[in-house]
Amino acid sequence: MQITEKLLLELQNRLKVGNRRGVHLNAIPARSRYKFDLTRLSHIDENLPINFINALLTDQPLKFKISWKDNVPDLNSLFEEDQAQLVKITKSFENLINQTDAIESEKGINTFGFGYPILARRDQSDNKLTVAPILIWSLRIRRTKEFNTWEILRGEDDPIYINEVLINHLQSDSQIEIEQISSEFLDDGLIDKEELLDICVNLISSINSTTPSDLRDTFKKKIQDVKPIPSKKHYEKLPLNSNNSFIDFGGLFSIFEVQKQNIIHDYGNLLDLEGTDIDLSDMDEHVFQPISSVETDPSQQSILHSLESSRNILIQGPPGTGKSQSLTAVLVNALENKKKTIVVCEKRTALEVLHNSLNEKGLNYQCVLLKDIVKDRRAAVDSVRDRVDNSSYKRYRYNHSKETLNNIIEQSKGFIDSINKKHKKLSEKIVGNKNWTYTVGWLLSELKDTSEPFNLDLKNKEFTYESSELNEFLEIIRKAQNLYKDYKPHRNLSIFNSKKYLGNNPFSIEQEIKSDFEKYRSDLAEIQEKVSKYHESYFDIRKNEIADQIEEYGVLVGQINKTYPEIDLLISDIEKNHLRIRKEDFDNQIKIIEKETSEVKSLYIDFSDNPTLLNEEELNSFSFKLKSIFSKNLKELKNASQTITSKVAKIESLLFECNDLNNYQFNSNLTEKKRDFYKFLEYLEDTKSSFSNVNDNELKSLKLETFLDGEINSQSCITEIAININSKQISKTYREFLKKSQNDLIAIEKRILNEFDDLKKFSNKAKDLESLTFSPSLNLRKNELLNLEDSFSKTADELILKLNEETKNIDVLNDIEPIYRTESLVNVQKAIGLLKAKFDQNNWTRKKISFNTEKEFYQKFNALFTSYDSFYENEEDLFSIEFKWFQYYNSLSKLHQNVIDELKEKEDWKKTFLIYYLNSMLVNSADMDLPTDDNDHIELGKSLSEIEREQIKYIREYWFSKQIDATRQFDQQNSNLSVENLYNKRSSNRHKRLSLRQIVKFDIDLFTTMFPIILTTPDVCSNLFKGKNQYFDIVMFDEASQLKLEDNLPALLKGKQIVIAGDEHQMPPSNYFSKIFDGDIEDEDDFEDEDEIRVDRDNILLSCESLLDFASELSFEKKHLDFHYRSRHPYLIDFSNYAFYNQRLKPLPNEFDYVPIKYIPTNGTYSDHTNDTEAETILSIIDKNISRLPNGEYPSVGIATFNIAQRNLIKSKIIERRKFDRYSDFNEKILELEENGLFVKNLENIQGDERDVIILSTTYGYTKDGKFAQRFGPINHKKGYKLLNVIVTRAKYKVYVCSSIPEEVFLNYREHLRIEGSNNRRAAFFSYLAYCKAVSEQDDESRLAVLNALAENSIKSETIDILNEDLESPFEEEVYQALAEHFSEDKIIPQLQFAGFRIDMVYDTKHIGLPKIAIECDGAAYHSSREAYLHDRHRQKILEGHGFVFHRIWSTNWWRNPKKETESLVNFIKSIENSNPSIFEDKSNTGKAFTDNIIVAKNEIVRESPITETALEETIKAISKPKNDQTELFKDEIKLNSKVKVKYLNNGKDIKVHLIDGQVSVNKKTNGVQKINIKSPLGVSLLGKVKGETVKIGNLDNYVEILEILN
Repeated sequence: MQITEKLLLELQNRLKVGNRRGVHLNAIPARSRYKFDLTRLSHIDENLPINFINALLTDQPLKFKISWKDNVPDLNSLFEEDQAQLVKITKSFENLINQTDAIESEKGINTFGFGYPILARRDQSDNKLTVAPILIWSLRIRRTKEFNTWEILRGEDDPIYINEVLINHLQSDSQIEIEQISSEFLDDGLIDKEELLDICVNLISSINSTTPSDLRDTFKKKIQDVKPIPSKKHYEKLPLNSNNSFIDFGGLFSIFEVQKQNIIHDYGNLLDLEGTDIDLSDMDEHVFQPISSVETDPSQQSILHSLESSRNILIQGPPGTGKSQSLTAVLVNALENKKKTIVVCEKRTALEVLHNSLNEKGLNYQCVLLKDIVKDRRAAVDSVRDRVDNSSYKRYRYNHSKETLNNIIEQSKGFIDSINKKHKKLSEKIVGNKNWTYTVGWLLSELKDTSEPFNLDLKNKEFTYESSELNEFLEIIRKAQNLYKDYKPHRNLSIFNSKKYLGNNPFSIEQEIKSDFEKYRSDLAEIQEKVSKYHESYFDIRKNEIADQIEEYGVLVGQINKTYPEIDLLISDIEKNHLRIRKEDFDNQIKIIEKETSEVKSLYIDFSDNPTLLNEEELNSFSFKLKSIFSKNLKELKNASQTITSKVAKIESLLFECNDLNNYQFNSNLTEKKRDFYKFLEYLEDTKSSFSNVNDNELKSLKLETFLDGEINSQSCITEIAININSKQISKTYREFLKKSQNDLIAIEKRILNEFDDLKKFSNKAKDLESLTFSPSLNLRKNELLNLEDSFSKTADELILKLNEETKNIDVLNDIEPIYRTESLVNVQKAIGLLKAKFDQNNWTRKKISFNTEKEFYQKFNALFTSYDSFYENEEDLFSIEFKWFQYYNSLSKLHQNVIDELKEKEDWKKTFLIYYLNSMLVNSADMDLPTDDNDHIELGKSLSEIEREQIKYIREYWFSKQIDATRQFDQQNSNLSVENLYNKRSSNRHKRLSLRQIVKFDIDLFTTMFPIILTTPDVCSNLFKGKNQYFDIVMFDEASQLKLEDNLPALLKGKQIVIAGDEHQMPPSNYFSKIFDGDIEDEDDFEDEDEIRVDRDNILLSCESLLDFASELSFEKKHLDFHYRSRHPYLIDFSNYAFYNQRLKPLPNEFDYVPIKYIPTNGTYSDHTNDTEAETILSIIDKNISRLPNGEYPSVGIATFNIAQRNLIKSKIIERRKFDRYSDFNEKILELEENGLFVKNLENIQGDERDVIILSTTYGYTKDGKFAQRFGPINHKKGYKLLNVIVTRAKYKVYVCSSIPEEVFLNYREHLRIEGSNNRRAAFFSYLAYCKAVSEQDDESRLAVLNALAENSIKSETIDILNEDLESPFEEEVYQALAEHFSEDKIIPQLQFAGFRIDMVYDTKHIGLPKIAIECDGAAYHSSREAYLHDRHRQKILEGHGFVFHRIWSTNWWRNPKKETESLVNFIKSIENSNPSIFEDKSNTGKAFTDNIIVAKNEIVRESPITETALEETIKAISKPKNDQTELFKDEIKLNSKVKVKYLNNGKDIKVHLIDGQVSVNKKTNGVQKINIKSPLGVSLLGKVKGETVKIGNLDNYVEILEILN
């Protein structure tokens, strides 16, 4: 979120306007009781003003006394009007002392100072007056033990500074630059006259356009005469302007609160930056280890957890909830996480508490407290020098390993995660909003007194385990069991479909059933008639079908019979052709051979006579050859020989080609060749003659007879023919013949085989004929056909007989061949289908009718009609009983029906199911995260105790090491300057004493390493760290409800992570005191309600009153602290808890019985903004009712008033008593109480304080004239409840309420609450008084009535009662019942409310000295909170700290084995009962330190009464009773004409006076006795007194002691 320029300018302007109203720019005293003009001291002594100035400029240290104790005026006029200035001086000094004390107590800063001289001018910008002190001396003022005497003090630590507000105002208005005071001026701690004159001359020279030459001389004269500061009216008449200013040498004592110039300057720096913003997103990659050595409760630990990622955190910390503890934990862990933190707060107490806490942790070298940048320099410097001056410091180096700490932290986280998982598991909703613990208890309660098995065969996954589901189941089961009880005895007779029982008209359904069943009967009869018709048509079809089969058979057989002759003919043709073809083939071979042989034979015949033809040697001789050439015969012979040779060779060749002739080899010899030739001729003739037989044999070798006789497909003839075909020795013609014969045989065989196959297939297909099988040969088959033809005439008759039987048995519902699916069959099947469909559609019967055959069809329907008739013939109205049961059952879901089905055989359906359901839920939900013991808690405790030690050790080692490193680095970078020189304790020749601002500016990193935690104020923060935006890792604000946004925004921007702590119901930033300071009003009760800051619609942040509002508006992550620790009795916080905190706070219980609030109706008079009776009663309480505690010390006491005037009155009374010895015991008690922190504060500045005892003075009441105005100052304002809340929540043990508010007024609180509409203003105030009265009187009814009225008037309306509640869960009830069986019930206390907790169960042994036992059943449910583990530890710690024994039991263990767990718990309780009594600290004596026997006291010193003309003595007597009635009865009282000897205690002188009623001469004495008028202040004071009394006279601090009375 971007910080706009508009926002910055507006906030800066608020600061500037605030300065304009303050004393820094407006020194005119006017009516202000806190601006004391120095010249007023001249009423005491005219030289006092100039004496003071001279002392101021010369004395160091300064100790200046102001007194008028020696002033003894005329006794008759003592302290009358001429002494009014002394009275005013006294009041002014007392106001200044009281208020500066209050501011210093609250903020830790001394604000009393003296402003001098005074600059007067008009501003250039708006022409307004500026009357401002130029220099401011920081002083102290204190009372002395002497009467009417004060001392003004100044020491070396009290600075002198130029008015920075004025300097900045001049620069802003007229761009006039004024230098700061030179350090040389201040070396001696003084500014002398010459230095003062230099400053004044230089100032005027810088401001005015012209300056006279004698200006210094003029100032020198003026400085000798102190003038009063004129009125505003006086200045308005002067001719002043921005260039014509002058200086008055007057001065004033005042309250110079922190100048906010540093913050204004810081805004200037922010305005110079562009895009300044506040990041509102979470932090990425941010590391913050949250487990701390500082003990935290769950709400505190939640803050540490949020720091892991949240950038901006808003802590809502109601009174006493450990906010400081939380912030301490954050600071310690910031150190561990190596982060630098700045803590900003205006409250001294808040800062000191944090600082002290860190110191107690041993972290004093890691933090510094800077409230005053001047005075706190010494502490910061000393801390650094303590370290660096150590001789071993720079040589030493720590080994800051974090391994050990990390190991312990990781171990702790493991235990924490385990515990948190167990909490989360226990908190998971198992059914509806019922968690594990509740469910176990529920189951255990149901398991009692039952032995019936509860196992059901159900699918658990179907359950949703929601309460609505379970409730629905239980209601269904209840109704179902009642209906089923009537139905169960007759369930075996049930035939009807239960799912048809729907609706609310059983009569209509019954009528439908009867009607439909009658229709079923008639339909069945019609179906039977249609079946008979179909049988007739079926018979005719079958008969024709048989005839067709017989006819077909004849055709196929006839075909085969025709083929057999063809086979015979084929074989005959093959035989004939074979003989013919072979003969022709043989003859051709012979013919070829004979052709050749005939020629050879002819030559042999021709040359038969010539032997030479056969003489091969001769024929081959040379001579024959030669001769043959010339001889024709020889030549012919030669040719014949050659021809024979060639022809014979040819014959040999031709024989190779002849298949039927053998090969023949002729001899080469010619003679032998001739012989062989003629033998061959013989062979040839023999072959020719034998060939006919050869041919027949060849035909036989073909085995043609096997074609019919042999087995089909394996006949020899086929094989033989094939062999011959493949022979090489046959002719082509014969080969062709064989092939043809082979093909013809195969073809005809195939044909006849196909015919046989057709016949066989037909026989197989024909349903009425027998299937045929045939033999392997064709001849056998031929005979078989002849036999079949003979038997077939008989088969036809048999088929007709079978058909009749078949028709009777035919099933119209079986698959019937299409040929038989006649129209009548279709009608039958349609009728059956319609009946079945109608039956199925009507769905009346429980069992479906299914059938596969016609027979089953008739059987099923007839059986149904029989059951139907039996059902309706029963004596009971079965239909109505059945209808009611099934009508309900059918309305259920499938899952519900399954459950009912499983329960039908059980006795108690509801209990059985509930046990099953609960157990299944537990089983389904159970895992290892369920707790069964305390081991994790025990181990975590050990681990956290180790962190306590190790974390601090690591922090100190780490930061000490970092500081050493930073020191070394500084020395290396600054050769001429050491850390010791930078942090110089005092100036030296070489090195000046630098201011803290200069030190930080020189090396901010060194400073913040030396002090990684800085606790400071908004002003110091801006002073030291101007412009250091986001420098610190964390910026933290405490008491943020009282921090103004404009004061703190610059500081807020200095941190990367922001933590803002406060309480929206406590004090807002106020300007009550500033109005009184300015003199606008007398006291708080004159205030009008403050105007709200105007809402700026463009920038809503401008409407934020406080830093807390700012954080809330920006939606910082809110963290609430809920555990209240301050009040030792819950009644002390109950009022605020119910009125303002919606009962969120959890207070601790009281450790002993006592009344925590004492209401004291003082009935005092409210006069001049004070109530004297209440003041005296408070002193009486301190004196008489506050006693020592058992440890010997007084309880710490705080006194709180409702306005400043009453505060001042009480303080003055306490101081007053110190002057008298008779109050020595009281004064000693006061001193001791002050050492222990006694304070007297008004409601505006009490926030953040706490004391054992708080005494309240409500102050207001009836006035002197009997009026009750009901003007209660800020309490009556819109935010008045916040102030009331603060003032009533300061006490730890006891509150005394001294009130003069009429009871009849405040007891009407209900009406005021109704009118107000909220717990605010007088309604809340009156309610508180009524509450106090009720508590004081131990009237519980009235106390609760007030709390309930407040609760009803709050946002969260809850009322309370005083009774313990019932047990919270069934598991607790079961544990209670288990204990009640073993112990008396009066010892068992359920749901005991204690310390903001509810203990599940407490066992009280009823024995003194024996502890009560807090029994926790699974622990409290903290869901998924990361702090769940800490709730356990915190709860146990609180209970054990109050004398309980803490004992956890686990429902998981009880679920698994309740008997064993009961025994274990009983044994534990018995072990406690049998143990030895412990010695517990008896704290009841603590209550004796603040008793209730209150005496409403009157002023024992001041005995004033109004001066009246009549009944003077009676009036005085009525006002003041004697101290001791028993002795004073015999004493003389002072009356008219008494002569009295008194000691004037202011100066110790004795005076004798004579009281007369008449005119007296001034200072006239007779015989040493001065006459005084009885109506003079002294006369009025003495009247009615007795010897020995001390009397205060008038309004001044003047007292006389009555020494002697002469009547």
